Amino acid sequence: MNGIFSLGRMDHQIKQLEEWGVHKIYINPKIKIKQCEGMGYGFIASQQIFPDEIICSASDFIHLKFDYHRLNILSTPLSALLDMSPIQLAVITLTIEKSNPNSLFRPYLDILLPAHNSPLFWNNEELSQIYNSSLADILDLEIIEIGYKKVNNILEKEGIKTSIEDYRNNYSIILSRGFQGPDNHPYLVPILDMVNSKIGNINVLAFHEDGKLLLRATKEIRQGEQIFNSYGDWPNHQKLR
Repeated sequence: MNGIFSLGRMDHQIKQLEEWGVHKIYINPKIKIKQCEGMGYGFIASQQIFPDEIICSASDFIHLKFDYHRLNILSTPLSALLDMSPIQLAVITLTIEKSNPNSLFRPYLDILLPAHNSPLFWNNEELSQIYNSSLADILDLEIIEIGYKKVNNILEKEGIKTSIEDYRNNYSIILSRGFQGPDNHPYLVPILDMVNSKIGNINVLAFHEDGKLLLRATKEIRQGEQIFNSYGDWPNHQKLR
């Protein structure tokens, strides 16, 4: 995987992420990751890619997702988590990993930025434009505050200090970068989540096979074309990318 990033100036943190991923994630050698105007990083075909070719893959152990048994530092009993939504559990997982300086995912966590263009950061006046929509239901400031308090109650017991701004930041990261698992729980996959999406230009799809997440080409992709993934069957109000 070494050398997949093509940048005018190699950013130190991106270089660390690349070195971290060498033995953990498979990236087709025909792929380069470049800055794409208005879209951040993106996957670009440096050679022709044929239908059914694997673009990239990552084993289950490198999926950053909620797993009560893996997060055995939780002093909260499992029963207290049963009324949490999948994305709230994902926020708890991400927040705990961020607080751990020795996290397996440290190089990845260091480059994560909140999606500040997400409606999660809109004020009440901006939110009024989508009043009575399904999107408004999850963006209501009172609902966000209730979600934050539920998550914060868990994190406080673990000695982790967090703010409602932290909650919004981590929530936006999961909504903007997360994959949807077979159990409908969102999870993050380092580097693979740099594949962008664009309606009408989808040329790869995600598959779960033998404990791996695979992105597979659905059509011929010409040299120089960007790779675009579908965000799947998430409701429109969850596709806040």
